[in-house]
Amino acid sequence: MSAYAYRIVNVFTQGRAVLSGNPLCVFERAQTLDAERMQALALQFNLSETTFILPSERASARVRIFTPGYEMPFAGHPTLGTAHVCRALGLGGDRLTLEMPAGIIPVRATGDRWTLQAKAPTWREVEVPKAWDLFDESMRGYEGIGWYVATLDGSWVRAGKVQHLTFGRVMYHAKVWLNGELLGEHIDGYLPFTFDVTGKLRDSTNHLVLRVDNRPRIEWPPAAKQIEWVQYGGILQPVRVESKGLISIADLAIQAVPDGVGASVACTV
Repeated sequence: MSAYAYRIVNVFTQGRAVLSGNPLCVFERAQTLDAERMQALALQFNLSETTFILPSERASARVRIFTPGYEMPFAGHPTLGTAHVCRALGLGGDRLTLEMPAGIIPVRATGDRWTLQAKAPTWREVEVPKAWDLFDESMRGYEGIGWYVATLDGSWVRAGKVQHLTFGRVMYHAKVWLNGELLGEHIDGYLPFTFDVTGKLRDSTNHLVLRVDNRPRIEWPPAAKQIEWVQYGGILQPVRVESKGLISIADLAIQAVPDGVGASVACTV
């Protein structure tokens, strides 16, 4: 049976209280471990993250971060804790760099207090509709906030028409802005929703921004912080700009009342 050295460190401790932080498992030399074994070990320890230190030609060390369910490209808590272990292993001093899927992360220490300088966020072009879990292996199982930006030119404007911006399905909490104006928000990952953008589209360039949060919350269905399925995040069905005539049905309510063997139906427009 193979043996692998690891350390349990506490990150974000309160003062000098040893057991007050967020525990992290760090495997010291993981060259012989493949991704499948790393994931299995992370599941076995069942901490928020487990990290694996590997050799790097570009930095002080290369680091892979796993939750019990998936690999992460970067996170602050495991980065700081792993840097502390790297220094103890002689891979660097009070200033070192860690190579991760998200890039090279500089980390520095003053005593046992570590700080990092994360890379500035960048945009990437993605295909929609598509769950963000499918954009990249590192995104699989991601629960958090994602941002989408799109530009619409003036050809989308239809003078003399009512125009609606319709999202087929977004998982889960969506907030939408058009040209800096908040159109509104929608909390539900399974039904379509629409915003009236009549007169809001410009003849020049329009900027559409969507913020999506797919984290489970106790106040939203299914009313649990942990659920038994993957809550795939992002834009899951097409987004459309719909143009209609000025005379149209804005809302329709149908009330059905049983009436003996039949029923009467009243429609309110």
